Amino acid sequence: MIAQYFEGFRRHLLVVLGLAVATADAYLDDLVEFDEWIQGNDYSGHITTLQREDLEEYMNWCFRKGNSNSTRRAKLVAIRRLWSYLIYARIVEHNITVDLPLPKKGRKRPRIYQREEILRLFTGIPLFNAEGQIREKCLRDIVILVLLAFGGLRVDEICSLRIEDVVENDRGLQLHIVGKGDKFRVVRTIFRTAARFVLDYILVRIAQGATPKDPLLVSYRKGDRAKGGRLTEGAIDDLVKDLAARARLRKARNHAHMFRATNATHLMQVEGWDLHVVREHLGHASITTTEENYIADFEPRRKKYPSYAAMFRDFGLKLWANRGDTDANTHGEGGRGGTIAGQAE
Repeated sequence: MIAQYFEGFRRHLLVVLGLAVATADAYLDDLVEFDEWIQGNDYSGHITTLQREDLEEYMNWCFRKGNSNSTRRAKLVAIRRLWSYLIYARIVEHNITVDLPLPKKGRKRPRIYQREEILRLFTGIPLFNAEGQIREKCLRDIVILVLLAFGGLRVDEICSLRIEDVVENDRGLQLHIVGKGDKFRVVRTIFRTAARFVLDYILVRIAQGATPKDPLLVSYRKGDRAKGGRLTEGAIDDLVKDLAARARLRKARNHAHMFRATNATHLMQVEGWDLHVVREHLGHASITTTEENYIADFEPRRKKYPSYAAMFRDFGLKLWANRGDTDANTHGEGGRGGTIAGQAE
């Protein structure tokens, strides 16, 4: 009944949504069993004859055969994605998956930073000096926080990032990442306002004599002079702890890896993002790893944002202007223009 739509569904995932081949195939793998279950229960007629009660019965069957909550959740996510495609393709009119809740799993939720806490961490970086000039090392620290909070990168991935791995596009940045097991992925969540800080720091690095194959981020001596050596993982963790202390965040622990779960949880509140897409974004081999260790809230009725940039619409130079830093409000928010990097040089 539904297998006839798999080819179009897969093409939709790859071409229209731009998902990776592995992600599209993972959806189809989860749907094959559902199609076999439908055939085994002698369902006939058009796909529009299926009702929510049929999906509930399939979920009950999965439960009786011993599927864990995480497995049933992944299967239901795939069915939801299929029905979104069927509506998009005008094959069905109603989404029978809307009111069917995802199975919950009793687990300890990962510690994350709230949206407002992330903004406080950024404002703890004294970007401007008394003369209204950009502090070069502080610009670097903002870039580190951008990659952690908005990119969800592992600490070692940040340290290994080269200048040539950062590619500008109309929406912001693409980061070419080689993660665990030498697996390559592309991170596309650095929106334009955040991308500006990264691009301006690249101009600073070029002024220092860096080449495209050199590290994006380097260490600094006391007095904010660049040493030119690759940044260390310990230095990033120290920075996060220092910023958390400045922001007076009430957390049992503060460390850089918390931003991975923070980024994943925030993306689940953005339209178009689900468990499979977040898994691909983080570079996890198993969707169970993403679900059990990195998602703090699966509530389906939670408010959604149209884009990740909309979620952090308050981010930008205005953060430091609101703080009262000298001349912070004189730097525009648009385009490349070199307004930050020009002062850093």
